[in-house]
Amino acid sequence: MSDQPIDWLIAPDDEMAARQNFATEVFEAIFHPEAQPIYVSDETRLDDLNTEPEEEVEARIRIRYGLQMTKKIWGLAVWKFLDLLKLHLDRQAARGRVQ
Repeated sequence: MSDQPIDWLIAPDDEMAARQNFATEVFEAIFHPEAQPIYVSDETRLDDLNTEPEEEVEARIRIRYGLQMTKKIWGLAVWKFLDLLKLHLDRQAARGRVQ
């Protein structure tokens, strides 16, 4: 056996790492604790991540954030969904409708 450490090839996660705090906040709000992800790469799509009925998660997103989900949004990379959600929240705040 070699003493060299194994260099595992893991999917890149730079975009997700840059959004770690917001991602944690959103995941806690929209997923039950047992359904929250452990690792999310930059390529992970929202519909890949979800293990709960879409209708339930959509309702939580709509109630908590006021965002109406579409098939196109479900197909976004998670980091792009987070950016979209942040933009949506910033626009709500600018209009005086902060959740």
